[in-house]
Amino acid sequence: MELFRRSGDPVTWVRQEFEPNLQDAFPEMRAKGIHIPIKRNAGCQILSELTVASSDPVIIKKRYSAFFGTNLDEVLNQLEPDSIVLAGIKTRAYIRMTAIDAYQQDPR
Repeated sequence: MELFRRSGDPVTWVRQEFEPNLQDAFPEMRAKGIHIPIKRNAGCQILSELTVASSDPVIIKKRYSAFFGTNLDEVLNQLEPDSIVLAGIKTRAYIRMTAIDAYQQDPR
């Protein structure tokens, strides 16, 4: 992140969290009683080893794609990037779905 910041590039964070009663979770999570990552618990927080600046937008997502049901497209439209770099966990699901949705966004 520091390399991006030093070169003047913005950093936007995305993390996933659900309500303790799972009302906003995947149907499978509700059916199986899977309670991670739950709001305000360590499992939904950005790793402490990563530096989140107070100016960095933090997006809360509920599904695989960081675009689905969030304001990420609005944040990116304000930043007007000519490219984006994605990093994270569960590349086959979260990063892949976000990359596909990013590709399909119509610039404003």
